Amino acid sequence: MPRTAAFLIMLILSLPFCQADELHLKDGMIVEGVITETPEGYTVSVGSGANTFISKDKVIRLVKKLTDEQKYENLKLVCPADDFEAQMKLGLWARLHNLPEQAKEHFENAVKLKPDDPKARRAAGYIFKNQQWYKPDEYMKSLGKLKYNGKWLDKAEAEKLINQDRLNEMRQKGNRETWLLLSRASKAKSQAELEEITDSIKKLGEYAVGAVIRGAYDTNQKVREVSLRVLAVSPGEDPLEALLKCFRYERTKKNVLIITKALADRSDRENVIKQLVKINMTTKSPITRKRCWLAYRVIADNKIIEELIKLSEFCPVPKEMQANEEEKKDTGGGWVTHKGERDKMQKAFYPATDSLNYLTDARLSHFRNLWEEWWKTNKETFKIKPVTLSEEKEN
Repeated sequence: MPRTAAFLIMLILSLPFCQADELHLKDGMIVEGVITETPEGYTVSVGSGANTFISKDKVIRLVKKLTDEQKYENLKLVCPADDFEAQMKLGLWARLHNLPEQAKEHFENAVKLKPDDPKARRAAGYIFKNQQWYKPDEYMKSLGKLKYNGKWLDKAEAEKLINQDRLNEMRQKGNRETWLLLSRASKAKSQAELEEITDSIKKLGEYAVGAVIRGAYDTNQKVREVSLRVLAVSPGEDPLEALLKCFRYERTKKNVLIITKALADRSDRENVIKQLVKINMTTKSPITRKRCWLAYRVIADNKIIEELIKLSEFCPVPKEMQANEEEKKDTGGGWVTHKGERDKMQKAFYPATDSLNYLTDARLSHFRNLWEEWWKTNKETFKIKPVTLSEEKEN
């Protein structure tokens, strides 16, 4: 019998309807089907939905059918390597039984035996374009595509995702190293040791930022100090956001001064000023308000004055201080002018005006137009009196 015919007979016998579990019974019968063993016996399913139970005392032995992988190995042993039809048949059998890698192997063998056969080429996944056969990967590369996580994408998009994955991997590695160093910082016994740890974290650059942002909110004061010193030299919106949040809630004077110096030294000063003024205008804490005033003096930039004047119109105006229609006609404005109400107004809290009086010592009222006129007159000559923060003062 030809080798191909013998192989096809084995292939047919390996099909599901030719292979079933067998129960050999003591009365000489053989029961076939999908057999499940239980502690009491065997449940036989014959495919029509009907199940039959047979107790163990009636059974001599159970013969289980081979798995698809075992069948494949048996078929591979007898499949002629130089027979095109046999290789194609085994490839199709493997594909039918969800063995894609094995199927591909035999389709590739068939292509080697008959390179010009279109069925073998297509079965192996080749693509025919421009009078030429391409492997799938080669064809996608010819279109300028790159594979990312099993998908073919435009080269630019794939490279962007690949670079982002590398960056995330480096950040994860940097965060792990940073947390190890911060754990050392929590047990540091000297300022010199803290400075050494800080320098080590700074060398990790942007890859340490995620960890030090979390470290800035840690309960341990030493961990917060190291984290804040690293954030002080870290550019970007995330470090700035963390510094501003810690500026409001940090408990230790030393760390507050570190944050203040960091904010004053940042290159995006205009944004820093706007954020500090926003904190000043919204906080209800007198401690935070005084921190803002200190930061204004450390930054010593006249844009602070301009920003406060702009926002002064948003100061709260109690209803009892608003002028009625008759008073508006007399004064040309919306404020009452008699002495009793002016006294109430002076006692009210107006953060912009209080900050302006602190910085300029002009002692003007809460009228925005007066500040605008004062600034127009003094803009060229006025300078905020700066203060400096030293390490000695921090300590």
